[in-house]
Amino acid sequence: MPEHISLSADFYKAIAELDERHKLKFTPTRQQVIAAALLTRGIIVEMDAGEGKTISTVLAVLAYAAQGSRIHVLTSNDYLAQRDAEWLEPVYESLGVSVAPVISPMDEDERRMAYARTVVYSTVREVGFDFLKDNLKLPPDKPIQFGIENAIVDEADHVLIDQHRTPLIISGNETADIATVEKSHGVIRQLLDLHSRQVAQAEQELNSGACPDDDAELAMLYAANPDNDTLKRITTQRGDSRQRLLTELADIEDTASARDFENRYYYRVDSHTRTVRLTERGEACIDASLGTANSDRRWAAHSQAHQFLRAYTLFTRDVDYIVDDDGVVLVDPFNGRLLPDNRYLHGLQIALEAKEGLPPTPDAETLAQITIPGLMGRYQQVSGLSGTAIEAQDDFLRDYGLPVVRIEPSEPSQRTEFPPEIHNNTEAQHSAILAEVEHWHSLGRPVLIGTTSVVESEDISSLLRDNDVPHNLLNAVNSEREAQIIRDAGEFGAVTVATNMAGRGTDILLKPDLNQRILRAAKSMVSNQPRSNFSIDCATSAEASLLAHELDTSDKFEISLTIVNRRSS
Repeated sequence: MPEHISLSADFYKAIAELDERHKLKFTPTRQQVIAAALLTRGIIVEMDAGEGKTISTVLAVLAYAAQGSRIHVLTSNDYLAQRDAEWLEPVYESLGVSVAPVISPMDEDERRMAYARTVVYSTVREVGFDFLKDNLKLPPDKPIQFGIENAIVDEADHVLIDQHRTPLIISGNETADIATVEKSHGVIRQLLDLHSRQVAQAEQELNSGACPDDDAELAMLYAANPDNDTLKRITTQRGDSRQRLLTELADIEDTASARDFENRYYYRVDSHTRTVRLTERGEACIDASLGTANSDRRWAAHSQAHQFLRAYTLFTRDVDYIVDDDGVVLVDPFNGRLLPDNRYLHGLQIALEAKEGLPPTPDAETLAQITIPGLMGRYQQVSGLSGTAIEAQDDFLRDYGLPVVRIEPSEPSQRTEFPPEIHNNTEAQHSAILAEVEHWHSLGRPVLIGTTSVVESEDISSLLRDNDVPHNLLNAVNSEREAQIIRDAGEFGAVTVATNMAGRGTDILLKPDLNQRILRAAKSMVSNQPRSNFSIDCATSAEASLLAHELDTSDKFEISLTIVNRRSS
């Protein structure tokens, strides 16, 4: 028998009549049907995790297919596109609807065959670049795509909002002058050294108490070097916040202190807006090295120098980018994933490569480009789903003309939300994290620790390793193990440290016997206690009730089950 066959509706009707116990029947929830109907009307739908966004997407796709329309389901990465296409292929094929993924390793012939299907699972990047390639083709070359009609975007806020300012670009010949790059690099390295000397002098004056106005001096040091260790130590001791330093900076604008800053330091960093500008002294230093004559070469050198300044002051290795065998690879700031095919423009990529001691790869001529809003505008209709769309509803309406509708969950959430915990410094924060992890790990409860960067994830991993806590680490550096790490994260006793790359479209499934294993661990803990009365900390009343029911079978011990919010201390 063929692997995939299409049968008439009468066949399925006969099977349904024989299935008296409804073992083969699947009934979508009311919420899933409503979401599917909204997707066919060009609306962004917000659904909570676990409410069935995948099922709603399938129902909407089938509605489009029944009208004879092609449909692209756009996910946030290749892994999800291939996974969903393979998972759902039997469903689509059984109803006579063809489906295929389009992912980065595929060649043009494979892509052309995939785009011929009614349903294509892919990413904005792949569809966008194929669209640009088709627009560069001349007869008799065959196009890759067969037109773009409708799109359903999964994780719509990430794909359409977070990345909407990043254009898709096809480049041609190199345009940069390596000699100009090297000269600009030398100028900025000299300027950075001069600036560092002024910062060191300010540190010395603050440490010695020789400053007549500490508040103004601290504010200027913050503008000169926001990550300065002396600055962090003094502000922590005084209880100052970043906002107070910003207020002090605003207060000294157009004063003698501001003039002193312009004459003393070489550049000013605004960590809030992630910008840096040269001061008057910095501009004079650049002009002295690069000259002041109005020429294309001088302007190119000045522009490249500014990109070097940005590379050294605003971009951090293992946060904004990593360095591997392929050179400088960008990290997506929203999901922590590597972007191997992306490059910074206007000389910034070259600056980062030179900063890391790598041979520069010059910028190239732009042959074709399109923004994500521009690409979406080519579709006849666009809709999408997300678990956090309401927060971006103004952006969806402004950038795409798409309204947002929230679907209330079919069941009340069983999740317990704890209030945030704030610590004065990293050491205290790490101590609290370690105590929390060790406690729940001792009971076998799986623990997920979310971090915002590769550096932070590595620091937490080192903390756990130094304290003999077994764990898995998932970040952009070891993303090739993502599927296995996510699969294991719901195991008994698993501890997982991850950047936010694990937050999009990846579900951590708890093992079916997890509760029973945790209960057995608690009972083992009880039996090994030398004394007759002791307490076990529980996170919620539901957990306490479950343990009480399971442990109340012996009168040997007097057990106190204490509901403890471990984050409130």
